[in-house]
Amino acid sequence: MLSIQSGINKVRYATLKGIMAAKKKEIAALTRESLGGKSEPTQKVEKIYVPVKTKKTEFLTGTPKEVAAKLVEKLKFEARVI
Repeated sequence: MLSIQSGINKVRYATLKGIMAAKKKEIAALTRESLGGKSEPTQKVEKIYVPVKTKKTEFLTGTPKEVAAKLVEKLKFEARVI
């Protein structure tokens, strides 16, 4: 699902104050043990696969309220994710 808001492509430049503050910030290195974790891995990869390609792009048009209602309807009844 892709949703784009108007004004998304406007460039935001960092201020000089923000750049100078970022230079002074310390980057802390953390270990798993320092966060209370175990030394053995806690996650396991069971399957890696390439998803099946489908060409089901659909543009929803209308007012934001109408588009939101259409999107919720499609997520409930077509995708069945909510």
